Amino acid sequence: MNTQGGTLSSFFEHSPDFLFVADLDGNLVRTSRCLDEELGITGRISFTELVHPGDRDSLNAWSRFREGRPDVLFECRLRIKSGLYRNFSISAKRMPETNEVCGSLRGTAVVDAGIAYSHKIFRAILDNLPIMVGAMDSNGVLQLGEGKGLEAIGVKPGQLVGLNVVEVYKDAPQVVDNFRRAIRGETFSKLTEFDGMYFQNWYLPVRNDQGELESAISVTLDMTDSKRVEKELLAQIELIEGQKQVIRSLATPIIQVWDGVLTMPLVGVVDSMRAADVMNSLLQEVVRTRARFALLDVTGVEVMDTATAGHILRLIHALRLLGAEGVVTGVRPVIAQTMVGIGVDMADIVTLRSLREGLQYCIRRIAEEGQESEQYG
Repeated sequence: MNTQGGTLSSFFEHSPDFLFVADLDGNLVRTSRCLDEELGITGRISFTELVHPGDRDSLNAWSRFREGRPDVLFECRLRIKSGLYRNFSISAKRMPETNEVCGSLRGTAVVDAGIAYSHKIFRAILDNLPIMVGAMDSNGVLQLGEGKGLEAIGVKPGQLVGLNVVEVYKDAPQVVDNFRRAIRGETFSKLTEFDGMYFQNWYLPVRNDQGELESAISVTLDMTDSKRVEKELLAQIELIEGQKQVIRSLATPIIQVWDGVLTMPLVGVVDSMRAADVMNSLLQEVVRTRARFALLDVTGVEVMDTATAGHILRLIHALRLLGAEGVVTGVRPVIAQTMVGIGVDMADIVTLRSLREGLQYCIRRIAEEGQESEQYG
């Protein structure tokens, strides 16, 4: 008996096969040394603990032993010593008149659950998003061409594999230049227009352990719809800016009421933004018409605070730099009281009660300057 036990122990110790003895619940009672090393077994363990979570239904086959079935054969993934999962074909048979099951495992490929999951995610991205993924060798020969985005250019996945990308896109110099840079080992991104469509491209090299270029990868995203929306948005912005300019022009009209005399009625609130528009428009018009006078009519100004008064004073000083004189008209009593109250000094500025008086003043001054010119002419 001891000899038999020793022989069995020696067999499990030296057998090159993955052998085991288990109970009816799938707990491993004895394993060969080869299986211990493969699965990293150091103590008592069951198939339930080793099986991949996604393959636990496969262990239902084990329950058939309790139903009287003498043998089972099934496949599942078991966790091996490295922590990865490997596919195994498990063949087991119940030993007569005992509650023990003996069997063996035959391993196939190693499956990294993380890699498998990543591949699944990658496949979902390629199949559902408007992208293209390509890989080419150092000569520009396409090794991979995948992605839903290929539909937009009328190409099927894998259709261009084996062809040289430089030859395929010879009529698109910008695309060819991108590929040539890629197979030289450059890492870059670029927006490219091709056949009326827009694509954002990313290129990166793949090198071996010696640093030599093995291939280049390209990831392309179809940006056509985004560019269309962008163009529409820019067109809308341009339209709005044009409308705003029209509104500003209507809000600050400049009228030439006499030869050499401009008038600009100010209405509402004169804030810093509007004051800048007023100054820019009036100064340009003064230069264009060579006006001698500019009447600033403040009849419609709602509030004359320090800021508004400051805007008007700066405008008049700017007019003087251009050789024109600014005249303020339409100062109402409440505005006059406010300006005095806040200490605005307009002693050197001509102010008149109405636009009519302002125009009369300008005409008179022009006539006087004309007479002086004749005297000295």
